[in-house]
Amino acid sequence: VYRITTENVPSGTNLQYTLYGDGIKKTDVVSESLFGVFTVINNQATVYIGITDDTEIEGSEVMTFVINGTGATADVVILDQSDEEDEPPLPPKRPCLDKPIAGKPITDANGSIISIPIIDKGCPYIFPPKVIITGPGYGASAVALTDPTGRVSELRVTRTGTGYNINEPGDLRCVIDSYTIISPGQGYTEAPDVYVDGVAGLATALIDERGYVISIQPTDRTSTWNEIPIVKIVGGGGSGARVVPSVVCLDTKEYEDQGYAKIGTGRYVDCP
Repeated sequence: VYRITTENVPSGTNLQYTLYGDGIKKTDVVSESLFGVFTVINNQATVYIGITDDTEIEGSEVMTFVINGTGATADVVILDQSDEEDEPPLPPKRPCLDKPIAGKPITDANGSIISIPIIDKGCPYIFPPKVIITGPGYGASAVALTDPTGRVSELRVTRTGTGYNINEPGDLRCVIDSYTIISPGQGYTEAPDVYVDGVAGLATALIDERGYVISIQPTDRTSTWNEIPIVKIVGGGGSGARVVPSVVCLDTKEYEDQGYAKIGTGRYVDCP
């Protein structure tokens, strides 16, 4: 039983919760779901989680209850009946509230955003947070990508905008790290050609049995860019596929450490 106390939350507000932990599966709970919703009434709420009985010996497990978007958590220990000794009480877990920190956006000469570095990944997220870009310019947008621990590892620019404070790459090497599919198109019977600023052979397209473009993979990471290049998808018997390149700007050491001079080492696959 989880009893929740809130402050300044209007009655009738629905909040979401998530259950997680090493070895915790949806079959461990009666509802067979690790997600749920509860309603706050007079700043109070109670959530009942039923634990299923099974014959599998798994050892004691720690199940964490987290209220999505708040950082509020609570742990319980699910005891294995085969344990001969009582588990010691767990110390209270201090909520992690550190937000990720982005660096100064890198732009082209017109103030269009090329890349946004991450200085601090912050605390783990269950779902990637939304990204808001402010400043003197307009039209830019980005999405947050998280690493396996749930921390923000990359801000992928999906629209470059214009008119932002100019901060050109300088000595940094800006390379295309991946491609984001905006529209998969339709009707493709074979992989179309990919042209980056009018040059073919810098990336290859993948299609599926439905005739959609499901991925654009970089095949060249030696070319550098001081502005976002225009990518066109041509041929293949279909139409309508649109992608934008994701550019990362690195100093010489970072560039060499991450092996960007290697060919065909794309890190992401974007699916519609």
